[in-house]
Amino acid sequence: MQITINARHCELNEFHKRYAEKEITRLGRYSDHILTVNLIVTYEKHGYIAELHIHLNGTTLTSKEEAADIQIAVDRVTQRIEPQLKKYNEKLHDHRVKREA
Repeated sequence: MQITINARHCELNEFHKRYAEKEITRLGRYSDHILTVNLIVTYEKHGYIAELHIHLNGTTLTSKEEAADIQIAVDRVTQRIEPQLKKYNEKLHDHRVKREA
């Protein structure tokens, strides 16, 4: 999994980068098919906006959250994309029709 972290209108220090990488690598336990992950943190007047784009085999999952603190925004965006990853993984593994006997 290749992780890219970008900042717009702000700078991320090493602590925030390591924290974001740790949270993103946790998402790897939900799917083995993650190719690349892009995190974009933007600062605006009202706070930070975190956008997370996960590229899988043939699909891109996206999540966007807003918070007053960078860490809270990253936490929320990763929590919000977890159900999407679970659903994608279930679609991959639940391709057979269950028949009742």
